[in-house]
Amino acid sequence: MDSRTLPGPQFYTKQKDGTVDQSLSTIEIEKFGEKILIWQAICSCGLKTTPFFTKGTISADIYKKECLNRRLIPFYKKHIVSTIFWPDLATVHYAHSTLALLKDNNVNFVKKEENPPNAPEFRPIEKYWAIVKRNLKKDHRVAENVNEFKKKLA
Repeated sequence: MDSRTLPGPQFYTKQKDGTVDQSLSTIEIEKFGEKILIWQAICSCGLKTTPFFTKGTISADIYKKECLNRRLIPFYKKHIVSTIFWPDLATVHYAHSTLALLKDNNVNFVKKEENPPNAPEFRPIEKYWAIVKRNLKKDHRVAENVNEFKKKLA
């Protein structure tokens, strides 16, 4: 909820041979601040689902209800051409009940053993989230609740 806690470099500038006040060169942040999970499907054709927001982790039941049934499956069925769903390696993405739901709805997806670990550069969605995080870091305000965060993201 506090965009200052997003990973990445933080910078300040000073004049040559100048000094910087300690209050400006040190940024105090809560190490493990409150987090929001955002799930959204985005296609290279330009279509995207409405995002799903929740605090903390997500259970397989909520994932199937909110992300797959309400968003991904209708989104997937809009496509005429062959499309593949490429999740990250989160446990909920490969739960037995999740895989059964995807198979029952004929959703082509990257199998876990074919999904490279620790290689975000291979997953196009990671570029999108990097841009979103960069834009959020420009706004140094802290969202007090999920609705405020949604407004910041919009």
